[in-house]
Amino acid sequence: MLINSDSNKFYQRASFRKVEGVIAEIEPTRTGKNKVNGCILFVRVEDTEGNSVNFLVGPGTYVLDFVTLTEGMKCQFFHRDGMSSQSSIYPPQYMAAVVAPMESGRQICVGYFDKSLINQEQSLQIRLESGISMLTTNNQIFIGSPASQNLAVVYETATGSTPAQATPKKVVVLCR
Repeated sequence: MLINSDSNKFYQRASFRKVEGVIAEIEPTRTGKNKVNGCILFVRVEDTEGNSVNFLVGPGTYVLDFVTLTEGMKCQFFHRDGMSSQSSIYPPQYMAAVVAPMESGRQICVGYFDKSLINQEQSLQIRLESGISMLTTNNQIFIGSPASQNLAVVYETATGSTPAQATPKKVVVLCR
Protein backbone atom coordinates (compact mmCIF):
# COMPACT_ATOMS: atom_id res chain seq x y z
CA MET A 1 0.00 0.00 0.00
CA LEU A 2 1.43 3.37 -0.99
CA ILE A 3 0.96 6.23 1.43
CA ASN A 4 1.88 9.66 0.12
CA SER A 5 2.41 12.28 2.80
CA ASP A 6 4.07 15.65 2.13
CA SER A 7 5.60 14.18 -1.04
CA ASN A 8 7.48 11.55 1.01
CA LYS A 9 6.67 8.09 -0.29
CA PHE A 10 6.43 5.29 2.22
CA TYR A 11 5.75 1.73 1.21
CA GLN A 12 3.93 0.14 4.11
CA ARG A 13 4.15 -3.35 2.61
CA ALA A 14 7.70 -3.26 1.33
CA SER A 15 9.15 -6.34 -0.32
CA PHE A 16 12.78 -7.04 0.44
CA ARG A 17 15.36 -9.04 -1.49
CA LYS A 18 18.35 -10.73 0.10
CA VAL A 19 21.92 -10.98 -1.14
CA GLU A 20 24.26 -13.25 0.81
CA GLY A 21 27.99 -13.01 0.45
CA VAL A 22 31.37 -11.77 1.63
CA ILE A 23 32.32 -8.11 1.85
CA ALA A 24 35.14 -7.63 -0.66
CA GLU A 25 35.57 -3.85 -0.40
CA ILE A 26 34.39 -0.94 1.76
CA GLU A 27 34.98 2.71 0.84
CA PRO A 28 33.45 6.01 1.93
CA THR A 29 31.50 7.50 -0.96
CA ARG A 30 29.23 10.32 -1.97
CA THR A 31 25.83 10.57 -3.56
CA GLY A 32 25.05 12.98 -6.35
CA LYS A 33 27.10 16.17 -6.16
CA ASN A 34 27.71 15.90 -2.41
CA LYS A 35 31.28 15.60 -1.17
CA VAL A 36 32.53 12.40 0.44
CA ASN A 37 31.73 12.90 4.12
CA GLY A 38 32.03 9.37 5.50
CA CYS A 39 28.30 9.00 6.20
CA ILE A 40 27.69 6.69 3.26
CA LEU A 41 29.78 3.60 2.58
CA PHE A 42 30.16 1.84 -0.76
CA VAL A 43 30.29 -1.90 -0.06
CA ARG A 44 31.15 -4.43 -2.76
CA VAL A 45 29.90 -7.91 -1.97
CA GLU A 46 30.86 -11.16 -3.67
CA ASP A 47 27.68 -13.22 -3.53
CA THR A 48 27.53 -17.00 -3.07
CA GLU A 49 27.70 -17.46 -6.88
CA GLY A 50 30.83 -15.31 -7.25
CA ASN A 51 29.04 -12.26 -8.65
CA SER A 52 29.72 -8.71 -7.45
CA VAL A 53 26.84 -6.72 -5.99
CA ASN A 54 27.30 -3.17 -4.76
CA PHE A 55 25.50 -1.68 -1.78
CA LEU A 56 25.31 1.78 -0.31
CA VAL A 57 25.20 1.63 3.48
CA GLY A 58 23.98 4.94 4.86
CA PRO A 59 22.44 6.45 7.98
CA GLY A 60 19.09 4.82 7.16
CA THR A 61 20.58 1.31 6.97
CA TYR A 62 19.95 -0.89 10.00
CA VAL A 63 23.02 -3.00 10.82
CA LEU A 64 22.03 -5.90 13.07
CA ASP A 65 23.64 -5.71 16.51
CA PHE A 66 25.34 -2.44 15.46
CA VAL A 67 28.52 -4.27 14.43
CA THR A 68 31.21 -2.57 12.39
CA LEU A 69 31.33 -4.01 8.89
CA THR A 70 34.75 -5.20 7.71
CA GLU A 71 36.20 -6.68 4.55
CA GLY A 72 36.03 -10.48 4.61
CA MET A 73 32.88 -10.50 6.76
CA LYS A 74 30.05 -12.82 5.66
CA CYS A 75 26.76 -10.91 5.64
CA GLN A 76 23.23 -10.86 4.38
CA PHE A 77 22.20 -7.59 2.72
CA PHE A 78 18.51 -6.78 2.35
CA HIS A 79 17.25 -4.10 -0.04
CA ARG A 80 13.78 -2.95 -0.92
CA ASP A 81 12.61 -4.69 -4.07
CA GLY A 82 11.67 -2.31 -6.87
CA MET A 83 12.97 0.75 -5.01
CA SER A 84 16.46 0.79 -6.50
CA SER A 85 17.09 3.19 -9.33
CA GLN A 86 20.40 1.60 -10.28
CA SER A 87 19.53 -2.10 -10.47
CA SER A 88 19.88 -2.11 -14.28
CA ILE A 89 23.64 -1.42 -14.18
CA TYR A 90 26.31 -4.08 -13.78
CA PRO A 91 27.28 -4.87 -11.21
CA PRO A 92 23.92 -3.99 -9.68
CA GLN A 93 23.87 -1.34 -6.96
CA TYR A 94 21.29 -1.05 -4.20
CA MET A 95 20.68 1.00 -1.07
CA ALA A 96 20.91 -1.47 1.82
CA ALA A 97 17.90 -1.42 4.16
CA VAL A 98 19.25 -4.07 6.57
CA VAL A 99 22.67 -5.71 6.92
CA ALA A 100 23.03 -8.83 9.06
CA PRO A 101 26.43 -10.39 9.73
CA MET A 102 26.06 -14.15 9.36
CA GLU A 103 26.36 -16.30 12.46
CA SER A 104 26.07 -20.05 12.72
CA GLY A 105 22.53 -21.13 13.57
CA ARG A 106 21.05 -17.65 13.23
CA GLN A 107 18.28 -17.03 10.69
CA ILE A 108 17.10 -13.59 9.55
CA CYS A 109 13.82 -12.74 7.86
CA VAL A 110 13.18 -9.17 6.71
CA GLY A 111 9.82 -8.12 5.35
CA TYR A 112 6.26 -7.14 5.98
CA PHE A 113 4.39 -9.19 8.61
CA ASP A 114 0.59 -9.01 8.64
CA LYS A 115 -1.85 -8.86 11.58
CA SER A 116 -1.32 -12.61 12.17
CA LEU A 117 2.48 -12.07 12.14
CA ILE A 118 2.87 -14.01 8.89
CA ASN A 119 5.37 -12.60 6.40
CA GLN A 120 4.30 -11.41 2.97
CA GLU A 121 5.65 -14.56 1.27
CA GLN A 122 3.51 -16.72 3.61
CA SER A 123 6.65 -18.68 4.54
CA LEU A 124 7.12 -17.66 8.20
CA GLN A 125 4.86 -16.91 11.13
CA ILE A 126 6.39 -15.59 14.33
CA ARG A 127 5.14 -16.48 17.80
CA LEU A 128 5.67 -13.81 20.40
CA GLU A 129 6.44 -14.87 23.94
CA SER A 130 7.40 -12.84 26.97
CA GLY A 131 11.05 -11.89 27.11
CA ILE A 132 11.47 -11.44 23.36
CA SER A 133 13.54 -8.38 22.56
CA MET A 134 11.44 -5.96 20.45
CA LEU A 135 13.40 -2.91 19.34
CA THR A 136 13.41 -0.05 16.87
CA THR A 137 16.28 0.50 14.43
CA ASN A 138 17.92 2.94 16.84
CA ASN A 139 17.99 0.25 19.57
CA GLN A 140 15.08 1.60 21.61
CA ILE A 141 12.46 -0.66 23.14
CA PHE A 142 9.46 -0.94 20.82
CA ILE A 143 6.22 -0.55 22.74
CA GLY A 144 3.32 -1.63 20.62
CA SER A 145 2.35 -4.38 18.26
CA PRO A 146 4.77 -5.51 15.57
CA ALA A 147 1.79 -6.68 13.49
CA SER A 148 1.27 -5.00 10.11
CA GLN A 149 4.84 -3.66 10.09
CA ASN A 150 8.09 -4.17 8.21
CA LEU A 151 10.27 -6.26 10.53
CA ALA A 152 13.73 -7.77 10.80
CA VAL A 153 13.19 -11.04 12.67
CA VAL A 154 16.09 -12.99 14.19
CA TYR A 155 15.43 -16.63 15.08
CA GLU A 156 17.26 -19.93 15.32
CA THR A 157 14.82 -22.69 14.44
CA ALA A 158 11.43 -22.99 12.80
CA THR A 159 8.88 -25.74 12.43
CA GLY A 160 8.48 -27.64 9.17
CA SER A 161 4.86 -26.51 8.81
CA THR A 162 3.52 -24.16 6.16
CA PRO A 163 4.05 -21.42 7.04
CA ALA A 164 6.99 -22.31 9.24
CA GLN A 165 6.59 -21.06 12.80
CA ALA A 166 9.38 -19.58 14.87
CA THR A 167 9.83 -17.94 18.23
CA PRO A 168 12.24 -15.08 17.53
CA LYS A 169 15.21 -14.07 19.65
CA LYS A 170 14.81 -10.48 18.49
CA VAL A 171 12.30 -8.45 16.49
CA VAL A 172 13.37 -5.11 15.04
CA VAL A 173 10.58 -2.87 13.80
CA LEU A 174 11.76 -1.00 10.70
CA CYS A 175 9.98 2.23 11.64
CA ARG A 176 9.74 5.00 9.05
